[in-house]
Amino acid sequence: MNISFTSKISFVDSRIFRKEADSLFSGKGEVDDDVVVSKDPQFAENVRTCTAGCLVNDKNENAFFHFYHYQRGDYWETTKETLKNFNTTKGLIIGAKSNADPNYPDIGKDSIKVFEEVEQTVDQALPNVSIFKNYRYSDGSTDILYNPEKDEYLISSDVDDISDLERTFKEISIAPNDELFVNGKKISPKSYPSIFR
Repeated sequence: MNISFTSKISFVDSRIFRKEADSLFSGKGEVDDDVVVSKDPQFAENVRTCTAGCLVNDKNENAFFHFYHYQRGDYWETTKETLKNFNTTKGLIIGAKSNADPNYPDIGKDSIKVFEEVEQTVDQALPNVSIFKNYRYSDGSTDILYNPEKDEYLISSDVDDISDLERTFKEISIAPNDELFVNGKKISPKSYPSIFR
């Protein structure tokens, strides 16, 4: 296992994502409205109003999560405690959508609230957690997987280049030790200082 302080974040097209997912997850279901702690690869699909991502600790464990926008009650509080007590050293959080459906504005409010509650839960580790928050488009969606063997987040989205990525999310913040790639091209912090910490 190649866990280091430098994680690779790769935005790729759906074909590349599907090929990698099929090789890693044959017959295995996605993480869906839950958090799963393991040392294995994990994935989630159709992250829209949801909040998803993966945290990594110093034991080479990962806490992969995918939460719907309407979290409430004891289960949600217990889930947040799981994340809070995970001793996160680094990670990635992606998703949420404030403009999910103009006919149902509470969906957008709840979506952002869940994302921000996850941020607050891991606030001690946030300097080392990369953030992709709040899709600009009502149809924004991603699939995400974490491969601990490569220490890589693979993200499928309709993003052709860095300009597309900046148009896709209202907030992007790359942790100091993470590397960002869009369709195989490494994005330089010097060229895009606004999204790198």
